[in-house]
Amino acid sequence: MIHDQDIREIVQAIPQTCSTVLLTSEDDPAKIIEHQRATRANTLQLLGPIKPERVRDLREALPIISLTKVVSVIDATAIDEALSFSKAVDALLLDSKVIHREGGGTGLTHDWSISRQIVEVSPLPVWLAG
Repeated sequence: MIHDQDIREIVQAIPQTCSTVLLTSEDDPAKIIEHQRATRANTLQLLGPIKPERVRDLREALPIISLTKVVSVIDATAIDEALSFSKAVDALLLDSKVIHREGGGTGLTHDWSISRQIVEVSPLPVWLAG
């Protein structure tokens, strides 16, 4: 784990034209807002089980911060999950997930045909991991 002060120093050293991405698995908007304000990252990558309506709270509090929601592609239910965030975030990141394991970073490939369906129906930019 990197401490907020260290993150802030890194963010300040990066040109403002570059994205600085803070990954968070928090689902409490107040804690996410506090974390962003402490670090000054200009993009939040939301990994946790946060609901779209809670993300809208983030949008109101942090209107100029870019929001990316990570969607775990386990099966076709990921399509509806991705679409549920289409009015709350700026982009989606599709990642693999192993059931009963936290987060991504599995090194595994998920079913890209599901990812393709999300790309086809999403009004947002979609990033592909895994």
